[in-house]
Amino acid sequence: MISLLTTVIRACMVVPLMTGLVSCSDPVLRWQRLPDLPPAHGLGGAMAAQIEGALWVGGGSHFGGAMPWQGGLKTWHDRSFVLAVPGAQWREGPRLPLAMGYGCALSDDSGFLWVIGGGDGSQHFSSVWRRRKIAGPWQRMADLPTASAMGVALIWRGHLHWLCGSLSPTAVEAERSHWTLSLQEPQLGWQRLPDFPGPGRILAVGGANDRGLVIAGGAQLVADSSGKPRRLLCRDVYGFDGREWRLLADLPQAAVAAPGPMPYINGKFWLIGGDDGRGMAVQPWRHPGFSRLLWSYDPQRNLWRRESVLPDALVTTALVPWCGGVALPGGEVRPGLRSPRCWMLRLHEGNESSR
Repeated sequence: MISLLTTVIRACMVVPLMTGLVSCSDPVLRWQRLPDLPPAHGLGGAMAAQIEGALWVGGGSHFGGAMPWQGGLKTWHDRSFVLAVPGAQWREGPRLPLAMGYGCALSDDSGFLWVIGGGDGSQHFSSVWRRRKIAGPWQRMADLPTASAMGVALIWRGHLHWLCGSLSPTAVEAERSHWTLSLQEPQLGWQRLPDFPGPGRILAVGGANDRGLVIAGGAQLVADSSGKPRRLLCRDVYGFDGREWRLLADLPQAAVAAPGPMPYINGKFWLIGGDDGRGMAVQPWRHPGFSRLLWSYDPQRNLWRRESVLPDALVTTALVPWCGGVALPGGEVRPGLRSPRCWMLRLHEGNESSR
């Protein structure tokens, strides 16, 4: 078995461009059901990472009383929950400084849990927080240069990276900005790097290996006839090598709000599901659910490949390297409908025909 805790090492990313998609037999995957999150209604847009070796899930939202098309209002949460090991039960964790969702949480090599950006129904936040102990205090760090939610956060070469997102819940244009913060010298504040080269977007998914970053999918924002934000789904993919961006092979299908960051295992990035747009033309109560397909991206061949079918379709959630696997804690299963279901993915070394 390849340990998924080493998700940011070994392989090349930037290669000559080509596009393509091939099918293959399933890799050797093991899905393990974890205990459900304590809120029976589930959470959408919650943030998740490791702290002190435990799985931490915090914030998020749900619709109380009725679905959004029935006038239901979104409730935002500041609670968090901690799972010590896969066979344990969730327990109450530290409350967030704000009731919020759709930010990002990451764990660094020094053991700090970071929470970056996010928002609620009235505003997006620029705040950045970290803590090292479950029982310790939150520490306010250098704010993002602008308020931002639904962006991409990654750790690469000792720096936090924040990309894209939107400035407010009513924004009709998404951001292309790319900011970085040194984990060793956070007092220096956020520094600007070359902007993301594609259209601005929200809810993209990213991944990192030792050679750079990959950002895939997401949704552009445009104004509809009433001036409200409308989403245009994206399939384009870009890589960043520390100096410049390069266009990579398109996704085989749109992927919005796919769980992330994408793990990097066996020399490939792995993309789990996402909103592929199949439900955009139907009433929300008839939505067929989000994609259950698992895709891999081989950066050396610049090639996407369909690998397997997932046991569940969850979006607006995170992937957390944990206990030799990748945890997938809850999320959204249809528009407005959350789920408390949690999973652990373990990927084993396959034979040559499955690579």
